[in-house]
Amino acid sequence: MGISQTGKLLGQHNIQSYSYNSGFLLFDQDTDGRCGRRILIDARLANKFSALINHDSKGSLVIHGIKQHKSRGGGINSHSGIGKAQKHMDVIGHVVVTYEIHQSSPDDPYGGIRITDIDIADFARAREPGYYHVQHNNDKWTTNEKPGSSITTKKVAINGKIDKFEQAAEELIPEMVEKAYGDIDAQGFDFFYQPKPLLYRGLRFKTPAQKRTNIFVACDRLARGLLQTQNQGQTIQWVIHGDGLSLFEKALDRLNGQTLDKHQVLIAGLPKQQLGSVIQKMRGYGIQFHDDVIKYNGHDWSSLNNRVLGMKRMYQAIESLGEGYQDRLGELKDQARDDRFKAISGSAGALSNGFLAGSLMIGSMSSDTLMAAGLTSTAYGLYAFTHKLRSLRNITANKLDNAGLNPHMHPFKSTARFNSHVERTYGSQTQSFLALVGYKRGNV
Repeated sequence: MGISQTGKLLGQHNIQSYSYNSGFLLFDQDTDGRCGRRILIDARLANKFSALINHDSKGSLVIHGIKQHKSRGGGINSHSGIGKAQKHMDVIGHVVVTYEIHQSSPDDPYGGIRITDIDIADFARAREPGYYHVQHNNDKWTTNEKPGSSITTKKVAINGKIDKFEQAAEELIPEMVEKAYGDIDAQGFDFFYQPKPLLYRGLRFKTPAQKRTNIFVACDRLARGLLQTQNQGQTIQWVIHGDGLSLFEKALDRLNGQTLDKHQVLIAGLPKQQLGSVIQKMRGYGIQFHDDVIKYNGHDWSSLNNRVLGMKRMYQAIESLGEGYQDRLGELKDQARDDRFKAISGSAGALSNGFLAGSLMIGSMSSDTLMAAGLTSTAYGLYAFTHKLRSLRNITANKLDNAGLNPHMHPFKSTARFNSHVERTYGSQTQSFLALVGYKRGNV
């Protein structure tokens, strides 16, 4: 599209746009940098802009919001790129605007704000950390809008890698709590949410909630709930998903010298920090453990620290819990042996065991290599081929944020049940592989 045509499209919105070099346009005559930052827009966005923004109050709100970036772009209420400091994103009305901020000067026509994309805002607003009350109403799980500062029920969960609040609170975490401690009564449970960076179009953004509330504030809120219920003599059952254990450990550090024997913990999914030392620290506070101590999916290889390198220390820590945990220790050892054997034998015939197993463990296997590896396994028969493909798919998906594919999000499912879940979610095994390739390439 020519620059003149682009100008006409923007002019339909009473935007007086002016041409710059390299395909950028001045967004409007009052965003030329004389008052605040200059705002430019990629000329290729004109059709998209006109399709998304109508001549109504909603459209006017978006245009006004974009112009506000002269002074507010990249501020406390913006999503800011992690590892790409100049990249930012804002939700304005019904659209999301992605832009870059460059140093502005009279000699640099590209200084200031450069809008690089605009699209429908298809993700929910960021939530702040704290205790959210989750209840089952009308056949679905619901949560309150604002977090509380204290624990109000007998069961509490902390999210790990699950990025989306609604998915964690209303789908995945309730299942974990019920699998751990049985049916959840009418009282519901408390969900301590720790915000994760937002993944959008292959980039991670620090959310406004993360900017306003850092990890230290979240730890203090969590620690207050732990101590308050302990002092009240209230028994609390915890489900800590994966890397949520890191936040829990930091909260313990704020309660040095306290006894927390009214709290019982189950770790669901493998965390990145070494489990052996964390279990020993919990014991020092008098924390009790669920009979299973930890539950994880057989294809959860998200933590080499606990599956290979630190496994002995984890076993020693569980053994130190006493006679009542010896059977569980034996189960975990058997599971570890079986999982290692399946991970390696599942790759046999695809590539050499050493290369493939190593690639799987560190999550470096590309989707193209994955597919090629599967194709070379056909000589082992259709059943063996299908089994190997499923194993490769599941272990490769360990790095994804997609709960439909990542076994780390389903610590209570056996590998067979998880395979059924994946294929039910996507309709077929073939479709699940297409989804995996799409996520790896950032197309989904």
